Amino acid sequence: MRNNLYELPVLLACLWGGAAAGGLAFLLRLPKTLYLKKRRGLRVGLPLRALFFALDLLLCTVCAGVFAAVLVYANGGEIRLYAASGFGFALWAVVKLLKVLCFGRPRTR
Repeated sequence: MRNNLYELPVLLACLWGGAAAGGLAFLLRLPKTLYLKKRRGLRVGLPLRALFFALDLLLCTVCAGVFAAVLVYANGGEIRLYAASGFGFALWAVVKLLKVLCFGRPRTR
């Protein structure tokens, strides 16, 4: 039976992978965010909706690919709950941090 400290490098690799995927996710969502921030309240036409859908699909593919690569590299491809939650938490935290740094805090009403 292994000690729990042997699992720490897997968690750290998933955190780093989640941070990298979060940076990529922010960059891929940036055109949609900037467009919707500039043109608030207006409808989005079909070509732009298709472009935003393609960017969102690319975002999901990139995040899944990074997660799979990190799992294969760090853990031999075994999915563990702490690895998935570490990846997800790092992704969420980096996206939120970059959003606050670039656009400031959202105003509450």
